[in-house]
Amino acid sequence: MNEYLWEFAQKLPSENQFQVILKSALSISASSKADVGKTNNKWMCRKCKTLWMHGYFHVDEVASTNRYDKLIEKCQNKSSRTRKQQAYLDYLTSRKRVTVKYTCKLCSYKNTCHHR
Repeated sequence: MNEYLWEFAQKLPSENQFQVILKSALSISASSKADVGKTNNKWMCRKCKTLWMHGYFHVDEVASTNRYDKLIEKCQNKSSRTRKQQAYLDYLTSRKRVTVKYTCKLCSYKNTCHHR
């Protein structure tokens, strides 16, 4: 029964904010009781289960720390590096990523995602 409620909630239109709230409320109640699989937080708000594709969110980019940037710059400025130093630089540059904060306009919950 709850699988049908989940399908019904996904087929509802989301033309205005009230329809999106109704859709998210149905999705929450259906997903908590039905076996619909694990919901992906990259596609929807963790709190109200509103899909990001409906457009009710605000995006902010969180700047990286100066300490981390200085470590990378310090390693890159060396003219000749040992294997260990090169491996450390490769490790630092591979771990550097952009943190994006999605703020849901319906419930004001802040979701963070890391992108490379």
